[in-house]
Amino acid sequence: MWLVKPASLNQGRGIEIFRHYKDVNHFIFQTPQQTPFWVVQKYVEKPFLYKTRKFDIRMWALVTGDFRIYMYTHGYIRTTSSEYDLRDKNNYVHLTNQCLQLKDKDNYGTFEEGNTLSFDELQRYIDERFPQHKLDIHEHFMPRMKDIAIDTFLSVRN
Repeated sequence: MWLVKPASLNQGRGIEIFRHYKDVNHFIFQTPQQTPFWVVQKYVEKPFLYKTRKFDIRMWALVTGDFRIYMYTHGYIRTTSSEYDLRDKNNYVHLTNQCLQLKDKDNYGTFEEGNTLSFDELQRYIDERFPQHKLDIHEHFMPRMKDIAIDTFLSVRN
């Protein structure tokens, strides 16, 4: 499966999910589009789930004019409103965008208020589900997330 996102839109607008790469090519090159730039990424078909649902991690960073990068140490996770099933063609189970989840009126907020959780709540889940790994978000995840943020900013610095 493949995700195709318009580079110039946000809030889940224009995101398409394709099961075959040939369909991605057809969509981008044969369909009249509003944007000339697309982000195409391989869909993670076996994602790490939070209680059977997809999630993403959100953090804030500040980049100054002289390219100093500051990362806020608290973030949150956004969850989907429904259980993940790779066969489900309903985008609500595949995409965590808040504005898309709000459209799932029957399930939105059923599990967590606003479909969001703190890092502390994610840490409790990891501790309960995977105690043998002794994973700590601040010790094991945050350094890697900082590295990714720095690499991202450096890739577009010029």
